[in-house]
Amino acid sequence: MNAEERTRVLQRLEILDALVAALDRRQEVFDVIVASPSAEHARASIAGLLGITDIGAMAILDLQWRRFAELERGRIVDERDAIRAELGM
Repeated sequence: MNAEERTRVLQRLEILDALVAALDRRQEVFDVIVASPSAEHARASIAGLLGITDIGAMAILDLQWRRFAELERGRIVDERDAIRAELGM
């Protein structure tokens, strides 16, 4: 894997980790979003709540509601784990 591919894969892993964290704490995330006066405030609050980057927080805000189903969570976890295995993490 070249450096560009590795960077792309690591960015995807960052997003998947953020999504799993949000799915595991979905009620807290929902509460933060509902209480936020703006999308920017929600992004910052989610990043702080979950200890993730702005990129991860934006991915959570962009998440479709159907992704909160347990089967979809399993698919996200499977993809994340496959990337970690590929990277030897």
